[in-house]
Amino acid sequence: MIKTKRILKYILLLLILFILLISGVYAYKNYYSSSNSQYDPKQKISFVSVGDSLTQGVGDNTNSGGYVNRIKDKFVNDKNAKLNVYNYGIAGQRTDQIDKRIINNTNGLLTHIKHSNAVILTSGGNDLLQALQKNALVNDKDEFNKNMTVNLANYKDNLSSLIKHIRNINKKIPIYIFSIYNPVYVYFPKVHAIENYVSKYNDIIDNESSNQKWIHFVNINSLSYGQYRTERQKNKLLESSDDSFNPLSLDDLYSNEKELNEYLSSKDHFHPNSKGYDFMTNKLFKIMEKYNDWY
Repeated sequence: MIKTKRILKYILLLLILFILLISGVYAYKNYYSSSNSQYDPKQKISFVSVGDSLTQGVGDNTNSGGYVNRIKDKFVNDKNAKLNVYNYGIAGQRTDQIDKRIINNTNGLLTHIKHSNAVILTSGGNDLLQALQKNALVNDKDEFNKNMTVNLANYKDNLSSLIKHIRNINKKIPIYIFSIYNPVYVYFPKVHAIENYVSKYNDIIDNESSNQKWIHFVNINSLSYGQYRTERQKNKLLESSDDSFNPLSLDDLYSNEKELNEYLSSKDHFHPNSKGYDFMTNKLFKIMEKYNDWY
């Protein structure tokens, strides 16, 4: 009986020592992680932004350079950072066209990817818009979905190729990818086909981000809803909206002088305005703070 008590005593002692050891390792890791996440403002950093018109800053009514200049200002003001940003955005480009610029090292793009701390990427909006316009006159639902499924597969392949070529230049550079959004939602919330494919595109971007290291998804899809954020506001939109939509007749919408979505440009009804780019910047900044492997 005494021997059994001793054994139990030793087991209890070992258990306590084990718990203390685990607690110590955990505390050390916590300390090490937090101490290393502290940003050193003396270190010079640079971000390279690659993509379409959202990177170029189209629609910014204050001419402040879209999210690219704003993210620089955010880091300089909030982090006291010494930061350079390089803008390689070209309006109208699909993902395969952005990829070709990287392959061809257009305007020294390769050098900036190789030596920067992070890549910030916008891609997909033009892929989807062109696919919708191409299939606008397809009246058969099954044929429309079949064509769009092919487009989704092409987009997935093109995005994978784009990320692969970035990785060929810089194996560990963090990539922050913006989602796409539905710029005509507030006019056509009943047209579920657009929402459906915006969602599928974003699933591709999200999955690409989730399945690889050092890739982070920046979800800005709520730009679609503008100031209409609550369920009550969305229901009012649904009640007052039309359920007919033809992507080929967008000119009728774009001729309106007023934009219903206060986050989008009143000039083209498609791109973010200054408020929209502020929104994008804040979303990006939060993700870059959370996943700070750029540092």
